[in-house]
Formats: sequence, C-alpha cells, structure tokens
Amino acid sequence: MSSSRVVNAGCALGDPKLFRVEFQSAFELPTPDQAVKSAIQPVFERSLDQLLSVRFIASSYAIGANGEAFIDTLALDAERRPVIVTCERDGDDSVVNRGAYALDWLITHRADLQWLINQTLGASPIPHNDSIL
Repeated sequence: MSSSRVVNAGCALGDPKLFRVEFQSAFELPTPDQAVKSAIQPVFERSLDQLLSVRFIASSYAIGANGEAFIDTLALDAERRPVIVTCERDGDDSVVNRGAYALDWLITHRADLQWLINQTLGASPIPHNDSIL
C-alpha cells in the first residue's frame, strides 16, 4: 500500500515548492503560483498561534465597497489588535498598497471588525486606540 502525502518545503522565501512524499522519497510537484498559495495558506492559518503568536479570525476576508479586495488572513494579537497576513511571492509595491488599503478599511469599518471578532472568538472589545486601529 502506498503511503503518499503532500508537504511544503519552502526554499527561498520567494520560491516555495510542493513535494509529494512516497516511500521515503520526495518528488517535486510542478504547480502554478496560485496552487502553491492555496496549498500553503490553510496550513499556515492552522499554525498561526505557534508561528506568529496570533489567533486566526478569517481567511480571504472580503473588504471594499463591493468586496473587490480581500485580506488573505486576518488574525488578532494578544492585545486583540488586528493582524493582516498577506501571502504573496512578489515583494513589489502592490503588496504594500494592499496592506495599506486593508488597514484603512479596518479603521473605517471598526464595527464590522468587532462583529467578526465577536462571531469568531466571543465578545471582548478591540482596543480603542486609533493609532493601532
């Protein structure tokens, strides 16, 4: 019987790869960028507490007037401040712009964020310090 599983071995940060492990041998899987992101993001989100000491709130959270933008992963730190995690291979300005847009949206939609937190973790207010959020 074959013992097969897919694992991630992140090489350089900008070049993550997926491998199939079978009979104690690893075989690289040719995958497009989106497939790599789709495979890695759920594993990363399940391990947020161990990796970043934050609590998971939402995945692919739609923001913007018509939901045209989204936050890859939304979490809370120990002081219940929002943490925006973006999963991108490119380090260009668009990643920074997406983060800035997401932060601005969270600031202007504080009640929506509080509702989401209440639904996910229970009622406890997020800090009311506008320099943080």
